[in-house]
Amino acid sequence: LYLGGVAYWPGVLIGDLLANDYSVLPLGSALGQTCGNVLEVVIATLLIRRLVRHESPLATVRGVGVIAISVAAGAAVSANIGATSLLSGSVIGVHELPKVWRTWWLGDASGALLVVPLALAWYAPLPKDWSRARWLEAGSLLLGVVALAEVATRSTTPIAYLVFPVLIWAALRFGQRGATLAVAVTAVITVWNVTHYAGPFHFNSITRSVLSTQLFIAVSVLTTLSLAAAVTERERFALRLAA
Repeated sequence: LYLGGVAYWPGVLIGDLLANDYSVLPLGSALGQTCGNVLEVVIATLLIRRLVRHESPLATVRGVGVIAISVAAGAAVSANIGATSLLSGSVIGVHELPKVWRTWWLGDASGALLVVPLALAWYAPLPKDWSRARWLEAGSLLLGVVALAEVATRSTTPIAYLVFPVLIWAALRFGQRGATLAVAVTAVITVWNVTHYAGPFHFNSITRSVLSTQLFIAVSVLTTLSLAAAVTERERFALRLAA
């Protein structure tokens, strides 16, 4: 929607209908949930397009902040409508409402923080002027991300911070594309290990596992993207100064 225009919102509706199993929900709850999900994407898109008009949101630290705020606002709309719909349909009780809302909001927000920057960064054509050394460095970085993310998120020892040096490397040396790909790979490995009952984010409580995983992904994304944006701002300033 950000790249092509808000007129593509029916695609969001179709995707939501295909992704969810509505056979286990009352019709009213299902319709409310779908409306909330579509509104979430439309509102977040409009906010980003409104607040960042003349450049990529990933090109400045302010733009990364706009993405975070817009995604959080859109996710809050979906969580409010969705949780209320489940409550009105007696799918959940009042005592479950805060936990469902938090899980819904964090899940949607952390997912969007991964996917939106990745799409924005990789939408343009790939660079064709890279040297062999540059490609070798990129390959080494990708292998390092996979290896450290696997070690950090599979061990029962709380060593999740081990992945941050390679995330910093990706942001410093490869900018937006390196940062978004590195955090996406890290998130996939983290979620895989948690869902297979391994790593520092797996607990006997599913709610605690989900919360820990979502917060780790959100912190990793925001930290890495902010650093990549700061590098982009510095490089643009250097080019203007040289000119």
